[in-house]
Amino acid sequence: MRQTTGFGSKVRTIKVTMRRPETEYMAEYVIDFIKRSVFNNNTFRFLDVCSGSGCISLAIAKAFPKAEVLGIDISRKAIQLSRQNALMWNLTNLNYIEKDIFDLSSEELSFRNFDIIVANPPYIPRQSQTRLGKQVLKWESHKALFSDAHGTSFHRLLISEFTRNCSSSKVQYMIMETNGIKQSKQIIEFFYTNCNLNSGNLELQIFSDQYGIKRFLLMSNNPKK
Repeated sequence: MRQTTGFGSKVRTIKVTMRRPETEYMAEYVIDFIKRSVFNNNTFRFLDVCSGSGCISLAIAKAFPKAEVLGIDISRKAIQLSRQNALMWNLTNLNYIEKDIFDLSSEELSFRNFDIIVANPPYIPRQSQTRLGKQVLKWESHKALFSDAHGTSFHRLLISEFTRNCSSSKVQYMIMETNGIKQSKQIIEFFYTNCNLNSGNLELQIFSDQYGIKRFLLMSNNPKK
């Protein structure tokens, strides 16, 4: 069992995705983004996909007590750990569900029911496993690290889900982490090639982490008045 600190509180981690500076930056970006958006100081529904130890969802629930926050992860250990962290932080406005994101068929998890979706999915190409350090492979769940040959299978799924199920009556956002500019460009190409953009309401933007790496994608749905 490890304890890491950030956002003014400790988080327990064990064989799940470790919190990294980039992920903490992402959480801080999302908090600032919400404060600048129509959701500031209002009730909103937030979904944390591939939530791991709960780094992002915990930070959101703490920053916005009126928000309704849900985290999902395929790992039972990760979900148990997230719930422990929520209790340690004394947060009551969030919940965690053990769920495979390739099975989001339930109405409860339909993207149309959430105002903001954040995802830090597995994005390391499978063949890159041999290039990772031993400590990373020892401490982190391989399910939380590795995707397909390009590292984009989860991102493609999430974009497809958002495109199919986004609301026709309210503004929604989805923010995803990637491993950098090359992968981000592949995901953007998939978005413009495969998603139905006839409505003209969907947009996809890219922004940098604290090191200047084009790591994060912001997808928005802005229904026409």
